[in-house]
Amino acid sequence: MLIFLFSCSGNSDKHLIPDRDMVKILTEIHKADAMVNLPMIRKRFGSVDSLTYSDYILKKYHYSRELFDSTLAELSGNPAKFDKIYERVLRNLNQEEGRLNEIEEKALLPTEGIDLWDRKRNWSFPADGSREMIEFDLPLKGVGTYTLFFRAKLYNDDGSMNPRAMVWFWYDNGTPNGLRKMFPVKHFLRTEKWENYTISAELTDTLFTRIRGYIIHSDPVPGEWSKHCEIQDIKLLFKPSSPTNKTQ
Repeated sequence: MLIFLFSCSGNSDKHLIPDRDMVKILTEIHKADAMVNLPMIRKRFGSVDSLTYSDYILKKYHYSRELFDSTLAELSGNPAKFDKIYERVLRNLNQEEGRLNEIEEKALLPTEGIDLWDRKRNWSFPADGSREMIEFDLPLKGVGTYTLFFRAKLYNDDGSMNPRAMVWFWYDNGTPNGLRKMFPVKHFLRTEKWENYTISAELTDTLFTRIRGYIIHSDPVPGEWSKHCEIQDIKLLFKPSSPTNKTQ
């Protein structure tokens, strides 16, 4: 990717940029290269000459274009050293990508409302129970919108069948099981990656008194089996309904 950035010159005896700074410079050049190729950037600013941003980065670290070219030329003749430098560059880029992904995921977390969840928020199976379903039963706070949110990672060797989150409003109508008003069922994705799950429903009937459910329910499975799943950041948010303006 960086061949275009330098012209070969065999000045192996002249001063070179230290490896530590080369790692930083190459990392920033790769990040800038990825950014200027984003469709939204191209649409707004058109094509950006790579020399423009690479010169800016070199100036930031107080090195000249000539010294940068000479250092790259020297490294091109020492593949083992160049590979080690690029391993550090790629490690930096991967760490940066992970950090940005974490920021993006947190930005998507629901924040509006009062958090009613008053129990353990993070679970790891089978350490916290090979068949634990995280059952809950909490009092309602009145009419409004109730949102259950959590993050989960379900592994391929998880033994549960049809794992899903189930939530319902409940009140005692005199029958053995009471009356339920179900939320939409949210099925788990077996991707071995962190996934965000959100289930929401609006309560308008004040007869209901409880919100109940399971974070990870599943169908019966014969024989020995165990869950392999991680669940984090459980929240149960309540946002009261806005009062209706009545006009005479």
